[in-house]
Amino acid sequence: MRDLFLGLRQLEDQLIEQVGVDLNEAILLCALGSDSRLSTEVSRLTGFLPAHTSKLLASLERRNLIKRTAGSVDRRQVVCQLTEAGLSSLETLRGLELDYPPTLQKLL
Repeated sequence: MRDLFLGLRQLEDQLIEQVGVDLNEAILLCALGSDSRLSTEVSRLTGFLPAHTSKLLASLERRNLIKRTAGSVDRRQVVCQLTEAGLSSLETLRGLELDYPPTLQKLL
């Protein structure tokens, strides 16, 4: 378990260095893709708890990687989409050649 955690930490360090997002934020960017999605849908797609999803979305919004707006039909819903900067980060993520730690290579 320790080796797995360390491997994930090394992977996250690479993401932060090369893209400026941590592992959870990278997962969220990939889940959003080029689509507009409800925050509840993002939570379902990622498997993150709604509160954690909201925290991550707020972090990405502060850095201008996503934009959140109220739903047009139901104002309680939150619609999320990547900004130009977010799309650029997603393209960078998709083009990365990460150096997976040996512990994680076994899982791929």
